[in-house]
Amino acid sequence: MRALLVLFLLSACTPEKPEALEGGDTCTALTSGSWLGVGAALGMPEGSGDMFVELTMDEVSCTFTLDSWSMAMGDLPTGGALDGDALTLDGLTSGWRECTGTASASTAFSGTCDNGDGFEFSADE
Repeated sequence: MRALLVLFLLSACTPEKPEALEGGDTCTALTSGSWLGVGAALGMPEGSGDMFVELTMDEVSCTFTLDSWSMAMGDLPTGGALDGDALTLDGLTSGWRECTGTASASTAFSGTCDNGDGFEFSADE
């Protein structure tokens, strides 16, 4: 009985991952590979150093993943979705979905979150 109570309490405290974002019918296809990420939204204000991440683009679903960050900064985005050149980030918490921007090319995107913090990504060419 005690184990059941502990399991119930733990499940009540574990946040549910939001449903996956869906991309649009067409989108700017980002270049898969190593990318540089900066900005206050990532905990990396400009000039504070370089943080790299592997971006993998799925052109069919107009979604991308962000994996293998070069720094452990806590809650970082895990990917995103594109509709045309409009972009929404995604992560383990739904807070990243408040971060939107624009893909200005296949090698660059930037934007802001609802709290005003910005982010910029560029392919590491």
